[in-house]
Amino acid sequence: MVYPLVAGFLSLSLLFSGSVGLTWQLKEGRKVGQTLCPSYPYPTVDPSTLLKVLGPFLEELGQNMSTLIKSTPGGAVVSVVYRDTVIWTHADGLINMSDPTRGPPTADTGFRIGSITKVFTALMSLMLRDSGELRSLDDNITAYLPQFSIKNPFQTRRGITFRQLSCHMSGLSRNPPCPGIFDTGCNLTDDQIYENLSKLKLMFPPGFQPEYSNLGFGLLGRVLQTIRGPPWEEQVAQMVLKPLNMTNSGNSFTPDAVKNMAVGYYPDKTIAKLIDIGWDAPAGQMYSSANDLSQLLKLIFRPEYPYDIDTEQILDGETIREWMQPAYTYADGTGFGHPWELWQLGDFILRTKAGVMNGYNAELQFAHEIKTGFVFLHSCDGCSSHEPIIELSQKIISTVSEILEILKPGPSVPPSPSDYTGNYSIGAQGPTVAVVELGTVYDRKALLLLDSSGERSILDWRGEDEFQISLHGGPQPCQHSQRGIRWRVGGIHKI
Repeated sequence: MVYPLVAGFLSLSLLFSGSVGLTWQLKEGRKVGQTLCPSYPYPTVDPSTLLKVLGPFLEELGQNMSTLIKSTPGGAVVSVVYRDTVIWTHADGLINMSDPTRGPPTADTGFRIGSITKVFTALMSLMLRDSGELRSLDDNITAYLPQFSIKNPFQTRRGITFRQLSCHMSGLSRNPPCPGIFDTGCNLTDDQIYENLSKLKLMFPPGFQPEYSNLGFGLLGRVLQTIRGPPWEEQVAQMVLKPLNMTNSGNSFTPDAVKNMAVGYYPDKTIAKLIDIGWDAPAGQMYSSANDLSQLLKLIFRPEYPYDIDTEQILDGETIREWMQPAYTYADGTGFGHPWELWQLGDFILRTKAGVMNGYNAELQFAHEIKTGFVFLHSCDGCSSHEPIIELSQKIISTVSEILEILKPGPSVPPSPSDYTGNYSIGAQGPTVAVVELGTVYDRKALLLLDSSGERSILDWRGEDEFQISLHGGPQPCQHSQRGIRWRVGGIHKI
């Protein structure tokens, strides 16, 4: 029996405490970001279904994008990726303002992506570690590149590791010792770079705190090429671009590549030069397209799949999950990964990588937990700031999250839920629990288990007298586990 006082308590506690102790939630329950314990709506909704629901929202989004881009030189493309599908693409502006007949860019148009190049370099380090060619990401890079040295004015004598380079924790300065690198490129040889580095000092002890470093990623790419052999420029094509079928991405500005690229501009409509940054290419040289970067997101959204050399699964799922982990988190929830820039978005960590290169602006952002990502490419440097794009991405991801929450299947219930309501004991002298009929959860009846301490969990019926429950407890407040129980068998008895 459900006593009125108990029923009232359950209704009130569900409304205000949301997901605490619950696997499933009421429609009128918490919104994204309003709970101490995060709850992620697992992305089981079919992409075509999600697109139908998102239709009006995306139409309005496209109108806003058109207004933004048409007020600037150049052109832009936005793509939204969900699971293994590009569910929406929008393009505006012009590929070439000197030739309006070419029209707007497409999802296959090339744009320089600047520092998003760092994502590919970090990915290569993981692949070489997994293949056994690199022993460990925590190896000192001088074991592979003995000609590298830099002055260390700090007490620690530990060297710089691959892992520290890939998450901006090396202590190195921002840019390489190559004057005018973004104006004329970096035409110094490896030996000249290492000679210049030997005269510099670390800014911080390695591993102490993040310091964004283009130098660090240039160094990472160059030490990786000593492991396998070919230059980084060739390795990234062989290891990543070709297997992922990223046919409109690369490093070299060949006539065919330039023909497919949007012309880059500054806000005053001046055309930007295509500068080859030379030695520091692993930090920011690449160009890519919205469709190609979507291929990268699809890989990231497959963390449950093993490495398969014969498919596009070039990274093992376990390594993908490792790749998503924060390396350093600030008190406000922002931080750095490998090489992700992390932002707190409600229950999610928004993983981002921005890239700016002469005449171009690029953004790659995603919520790994719901397999939803966002690509933004703009052929104008200084025309669109980072913050509005972050807000746009947050709006997309928050909206997708809310829709997935609404569309996800509710708990299964037996044909006659009332057959299971009442008070029960667990074991001969075990604790007493109550099972009550909660009411409607996502348009379906649900059974709630309530123990003597007030903890509560939704019962998910698995057939006959079998249920699954979500149990909370342990040293962390949001720690929980899934348990299976069999009714009236194995020590569960009705009182």
